[in-house]
Amino acid sequence: MNRVLGQRLAVPVLLVVTLVIPACQRREQLERQAAAERSELMSESERLRSAGDVAGAEAALRRVIEVSPDHAPAHRALGELAADRRSPSEASEHFGRCAALVPGDVECRYGLGLALAELGELDRAAIEIGATAEILDQADVWAELGQLERRRRRLDAAIDAFARGLGRDRYHLPSLLGLGQMLVATGHAEIGEELLERHREEAAFEDHLKAFRRAAADPEADVEVLLQLAQMYRQREDSEQEEATLRKALARAPDSPQAILVLANYLLHQGETHESEQLVAGLGPEMASHPATLFLRGTIALARGAQDEASRHFDTSLASGDWPPLVYVDAGKAWATAGVPERAAEAFRRAIAGAPEAVQAHLGLAESQRALGLSEDALQAVHRVLEIDPKERTALLLRAVLELELGRPERARDAFESALDRRRLELLPAGGADNLRRDLDRLAPPPAAASLFEEELERYRTERL
Repeated sequence: MNRVLGQRLAVPVLLVVTLVIPACQRREQLERQAAAERSELMSESERLRSAGDVAGAEAALRRVIEVSPDHAPAHRALGELAADRRSPSEASEHFGRCAALVPGDVECRYGLGLALAELGELDRAAIEIGATAEILDQADVWAELGQLERRRRRLDAAIDAFARGLGRDRYHLPSLLGLGQMLVATGHAEIGEELLERHREEAAFEDHLKAFRRAAADPEADVEVLLQLAQMYRQREDSEQEEATLRKALARAPDSPQAILVLANYLLHQGETHESEQLVAGLGPEMASHPATLFLRGTIALARGAQDEASRHFDTSLASGDWPPLVYVDAGKAWATAGVPERAAEAFRRAIAGAPEAVQAHLGLAESQRALGLSEDALQAVHRVLEIDPKERTALLLRAVLELELGRPERARDAFESALDRRRLELLPAGGADNLRRDLDRLAPPPAAASLFEEELERYRTERL
């Protein structure tokens, strides 16, 4: 009986299995086809968008949504296109769909926040932009959050957001402007106006930088334009762009001694001594004996620890070249880096003899004298620096360190307070005091200096900021 029943049941079960397996295979095949079609349409959309055919790109993306309504990348791309044509309602719809499908997609959440802000939904926008600001931690995002908090009349939150933007990029124009305006508006006019003045200066520099970028983009541009652009990147502390521009200058003019020497000098200061030396070795016979080349060879020799060789190159270079006094500052720095403070101090004195107002020469002399154990002489040199430039960053901290080393902690405390006051703009962004800590650490201060600095920093923030 059971055997007969089993035989009867075997046929339907086999039939079900026979039907299900092809159905599963068919479903997998359809999914593969849909994925291939999505991929092709997404690639087509990107190609059309790059070619400037926005309508075609959008049509391709809508076809993706028809095939796969829950395809997050297509929703994100449609949100971007809607935002570009200033359609916040549509942008909000697609970015919102993307964020719902992939909650961890910060770009979608940020796009959603911007669209909501444009629609006037400020509270929801603040949630989205605030969350992405913490994750992305970019100056542009913090500045957007600052603007949004200002619209919500949450002034402290706006100040904090602008300050955090400035902490990510101290040259960031929207953060400088926003923070300056907010501080003026909240009764901190003096420091706010300082920031606004910095914004005006940096905006002018940015215009200048853009003009040089346009000029440098011309294939016929002179190599000196590229070298000047690289110098501007150095002022902005953008070493990546500085190096790329210097290499571009050399590629454009491979035989240019100026391009070779400037790039070699850059590489040397980046610790790439071998490549720097190779570049200098490739100079022609005429430039190989040029005073500028000999000076660089001296600096390279010091980096290798060859002090006698360096001394010969420096002496020959400085004796044969019609150098401005400040070249001795470079020689002094090279000797100081090599750990030869006597020769460094000698070079800095020669620079001062020819240029009495040269801040870097006096500062270099102070550091060399300190290395020689001449703390009182070093302090006198620091006072001279501050007479010339009361805001010189390193001198303000070096004065405090020297006072502490001379056994005068109260004077050191006053000097730290003065340093904090003169550099107070740096303290506004989150983490801003880290710049001062790094400068202090570079001076290799006595152990008591760090704790004294932190005490003064806390007191200054409480009482003055």
